[in-house]
Amino acid sequence: MSRKVEVKVLSRNFSFEVNDEIDERSFMELVDYVQKIFLDIKGSINDIDDYGVAVLGSFNIAEQFFKYKKISEESLGLLERIDSSITLSESQNEKEGNLINFS
Repeated sequence: MSRKVEVKVLSRNFSFEVNDEIDERSFMELVDYVQKIFLDIKGSINDIDDYGVAVLGSFNIAEQFFKYKKISEESLGLLERIDSSITLSESQNEKEGNLINFS
């Protein structure tokens, strides 16, 4: 199911069909985030129309997404290496008869 949510971005009204799995507060946080980026651009560049603001804002959001995606992938890789090291260490300790007791 979905519901209709009315929002205002760059002084224009928009109506979105939002999936019920997404709570309205989270959706509004996204709207506020986008609106802030758009207003920052509009305030820093003279003579830019709303279309230009939307395009530049989209690129800014995409840049941030890819930056955090890369950080997430690097973190996941590090966690996988740590997990492998722990697993290897536990296997070696079991073979050698060493017990690891964390309690």
